Amino acid sequence: MHFRLWIDEPIKPRKQTSLAEIHALRRHVHPQMKRLWDQFPLSGHKEWIRTTPPVQGEIAVLEQRGSKEFVPLVTSKAALYCSLDILFMRTEPPGHLIGHGGDIDNRLKTLFDALRVPPLDQINSLGSATEGDESPLYCLLEDDALIANVNVTTDRLLISDKPHDIRAVIKVTLHGSKLTWGNMDLLGA
Repeated sequence: MHFRLWIDEPIKPRKQTSLAEIHALRRHVHPQMKRLWDQFPLSGHKEWIRTTPPVQGEIAVLEQRGSKEFVPLVTSKAALYCSLDILFMRTEPPGHLIGHGGDIDNRLKTLFDALRVPPLDQINSLGSATEGDESPLYCLLEDDALIANVNVTTDRLLISDKPHDIRAVIKVTLHGSKLTWGNMDLLGA
């Protein structure tokens, strides 16, 4: 299964980004992921959105973090991992990957944190930043360790005059760590 996510929010280097800003990016991804679950083939797997399966061997992906609930698509419970092909669109001219605001590796850290279910300590640190969140909040990853491959391309962002502004188009490809009755239609779509 392949799909694309569009990040139309600035992605700062991790060292310059607060947990609240990362969570704002996570909320930006939420409606895209929620809509994906409403479309084939994921629409046939809505029963996965629960904390415990009714029968051993079935899949349950709902993650509880304190009082917050998250629905990751890429999860070890479904025997899934992914590859990401990322197009970073930046206001800097080509070739400015490191320094002068490029800092692609730290922007990747910010992006990966925003695509995953946050750990409980981050949820607790966020405090009021999570107020108004939809429940559950849909995200891409249970854990960023489930990213097996990353390819990054950079190009010019021509709709912004802000220095160091960056947007992303992320092509996600799902893979299976093992083929199961539950995930086989996701791996062939």
